[in-house]
Amino acid sequence: GASGEILLAVIGLAVLPAIYEELLMRGILFRSLRTAAGFWPAALLSAAFWGIWHWNPAQCVTAFGAGLVLALLMEVYDSLALVILLHMANNLMSVFGWLLTRWIPGVLRGPGASAGGDGILLLAEGLAAVWLFRKVKTGEPLRRR
Repeated sequence: GASGEILLAVIGLAVLPAIYEELLMRGILFRSLRTAAGFWPAALLSAAFWGIWHWNPAQCVTAFGAGLVLALLMEVYDSLALVILLHMANNLMSVFGWLLTRWIPGVLRGPGASAGGDGILLLAEGLAAVWLFRKVKTGEPLRRR
C-alpha cells in the first residue's frame, strides 16, 4: 500500500543515499583532501566530484553548491553526522515532492516544475554564502578551536 511505498522511498531515496554519499564524499574524500591540500582545494574538488557523481546536468549544479556548503559545515563543526542529517533533509524534501506528483493529479507537473528539495538547499547555500562572506571580510577563522 501507500505506507509501504512511502517507507521504501524514504529509506531507499533519502536515508541510505545520504549516509552512503556523505561517508564517501565528506567522510573520506573531503577529509583526505583537506589533510593533503587544505580547505579550499578540498571543498572545491569534493564538491565538483559530487556534482559529477549526480550525472544529471541540473543536479550537477545544485550538488556542487550543496557540496561546498556541506564541506564548509564539515570545516566549521567537524561533524559527519550533521552533514548526513542535512543531506537526508534535502533528500526527504525531494522524496515527498516526488510522492505528491504520484498521488495528486497535476501537482508539480509541467514545464520547469521541480519535485525536489532545492528550495531548502538554496536557502542553506545563501545563508552559508552570507556567513562565509562575513568571515572572509572580517578575517575571522572559519573554524573555532
